[in-house]
Formats: sequence, structure tokens, C-alpha cells
Amino acid sequence: MTIDEMIKRYNIKLAHGSHEGQIHILNTDMVYADKAIDILKSNKSAIMNRLREMDEARKEATRQYIEKVNSIPGLTEIQEALDAQEEWENKFSEYFDNEDCSKIPIKPNYDFEEAYKKYPQAHAYLLAEKESLKSNFELADIGKRALKEIIYGDWEKAIANMKKEKDDFIARHIWD
Repeated sequence: MTIDEMIKRYNIKLAHGSHEGQIHILNTDMVYADKAIDILKSNKSAIMNRLREMDEARKEATRQYIEKVNSIPGLTEIQEALDAQEEWENKFSEYFDNEDCSKIPIKPNYDFEEAYKKYPQAHAYLLAEKESLKSNFELADIGKRALKEIIYGDWEKAIANMKKEKDDFIARHIWD
């Protein structure tokens, strides 16, 4: 059995914090059933090295993902405006609920429609992100696939595919 097969079969993870330098074996029942404890002990350093490599690869992939998302034109600007709008709505509700309308802040003046036209890729990203956060797992999966395609591929094709998949989903479940 290779190191990667052991890691997967026994669900082995790197320990962190006060257990630094150790591994966590999450599927211990399988280890005992396979009588593999001695094999794992003898390969501990190789397993740890491979887990560290995998961890570094994950960190690098995350860094690249964040870099690609941040490079989408206009996304940061629109997200900041959405955050300001949400903050205003929260404060408005709070002051209105407390009947203290004298302190209601001025509503942010941002033309989202204009921004969506100016930055269609950012708008596509926000639509796919919203879809990926839905509670229905099929719709969320459609959104996640679209997000990946927007970030790593053709965003126009991704949105068209997302809309088609969503329409197909609705057609399949219209009588549910």
C-alpha cells in the first residue's frame, strides 16, 4: 500500500497545536482490522512528509484561487458597495425599531445596475456565488460549478450553463 493509499484509507491528518509533530488517524477501526499499526509506525515520517506536501499544495491552490477572484474587474468595488448597503439597512432597521429616526444614516448612493453593466464578470461571479449558497444541494452544486468556471474559464459560458441547468432543475421539480 502506498503512502497516499494509507492516508486515504485510514483518514490520516497532520496534528496541529500542542500535538505538532504527530499524526491523527481518524479511521482506527480500519487500522486494527487491517493490522496495519506497525506499517503506519514504520512509515510515520513518510506519511508526515506527504501530508505536509499536500497541505502546502492546498495552501498554494487557495492562494491562487483568492488571487484569481481578486483579479475579477470591479468585484471589490461592487462587494464594498453591497457591504455598505447591508450596513445601512441594518442600521436603518435598528434605529427604526428603536423609534429613533433622528439618527438614521444617509442611504449609500450606488448604482448597482450600472456597475453590473460595467463589470459583467463581477456580476456573473456574484450571481454564481449567491446560487452556490442556496440550501438546496443541487442548486448549490450548480452555483459551485459556475463559480469554478467563472474563475478558471469562460465566465459567459458559465453563466449560460448555470441558467440552463437551473431551468432544467426547475422543469424536473416543478410538480414536487
